[in-house]
Amino acid sequence: MRSDPGERTSRPLLYFFIAALTIAVCVIQYLRGGPYFARAATVFSHPRKGQIDAADTIVLCQRVVKMLPRGASVTCVRPVEGVTRSEYSNFLIAAGMLPRQNVVPPEYAGLMTPPEQMCDYVIAIRDPLDHPRYKLVAEWPEGRLYHRQ
Repeated sequence: MRSDPGERTSRPLLYFFIAALTIAVCVIQYLRGGPYFARAATVFSHPRKGQIDAADTIVLCQRVVKMLPRGASVTCVRPVEGVTRSEYSNFLIAAGMLPRQNVVPPEYAGLMTPPEQMCDYVIAIRDPLDHPRYKLVAEWPEGRLYHRQ
C-alpha cells in the first residue's frame, strides 16, 4: 500500500508548526519573567509588568500575623513621603488577612490623630513611615511593621 503524497508533505509541516508554537510560548514566558516552576506567593505574584501593591500587602500580612497580638488595633497604609494617606485598598486587604486583629482605617495612624485614638500597629507598604509616635519593629523587602510608643 502506498500512502497519499499529500499526507507525506503535510505531516512535516504539522510538526514544524507545533515546534514553532512551542518555541513561541517558551519565549513569551521567558520575556514575562519568573517564577516559572515555583509556586507563587500570591495570585498577584505571577509575571506582570510593574509591581502591584496587593501582592506586597498580602505577603506582609502573612509575615506580621505571627507578630501581632490577638485583638491589637492595626492599619495598613502605603506612605507617601513618610506620611499616611487615605487609601483603602491596602486596608481592606489587611482586614481580610488579619481576622484576629482589629483592623482600622488609615486615619487612625495620621499625624493629626489624638494619641488615645491611634492604632497599636502600622503596616507600611514599601516606603518607610515617618511618624514620631511609631517605632520600627521589623523590616522586609515588601515593607515595614511599626509599633506605637
